[in-house]
Amino acid sequence: RRDVLRIRVFYWIRGFRQAMVDTTVAERNNDEVAVTFKIAEGAPTLVRDVHIRQLDSVLTTAQVNRVVDLKKGEPFNLIKLDSTVSRLRAALQDRGYANARVDTATAVDTAAHQGEATITMNPRRLVHVGPIGAGSVTNV
Repeated sequence: RRDVLRIRVFYWIRGFRQAMVDTTVAERNNDEVAVTFKIAEGAPTLVRDVHIRQLDSVLTTAQVNRVVDLKKGEPFNLIKLDSTVSRLRAALQDRGYANARVDTATAVDTAAHQGEATITMNPRRLVHVGPIGAGSVTNV
């Protein structure tokens, strides 16, 4: 039962929310069995749109588009959404916004098999690091 649940979660996270899993168990020998999993993916939940909001325009549209993995018309893959969030946060941190926040909100229309994601970037304050010297530690 746990394996069936794991497979369903595997597909759900990748945009196949209607995936069905069936099993067949056949005894082989005294202490062996053969387990067959039959998977019907079903219709994928597709990305209707991805909205990117910047509370302060730190990144250009081109910089944002380069790191967004979740694409319109593709399966609503939560791993790609999470990767996008990580890359956007890293891009902000690379520009000196060490405490940047990148938040997401999702909405899924189960009847239409479509979902939307809104990603909000808040760079917060620019962090300045002073000179680094041997034996000195400064809290920022």
